[in-house]
Amino acid sequence: MVWDLTNLTKKSRKRIFTHYPQAIFNAVVFDFKGNENLLLERNQQRFKHHGKFVDEKVIKAMFLQYEQVNKAEGFTELAHKSINIELTS
Repeated sequence: MVWDLTNLTKKSRKRIFTHYPQAIFNAVVFDFKGNENLLLERNQQRFKHHGKFVDEKVIKAMFLQYEQVNKAEGFTELAHKSINIELTS
């Protein structure tokens, strides 16, 4: 099963473990630190090309809330993925 939510904090991730106490948990962690401005630009491009937009204030608040994921939370495995951002004009 895939739990596809933005779980920015340890507290929010803990809820997953509570719902499924017998499950094995692997996390995919998107390493965005240092690419915040590129993600904001990608958000603008996404609106231009697909009509989907998230307010910048919301995204910036999410950057501030984020707590790094670690195995000690209960994850069996962590897969770190780089943010690949290709911007088109």
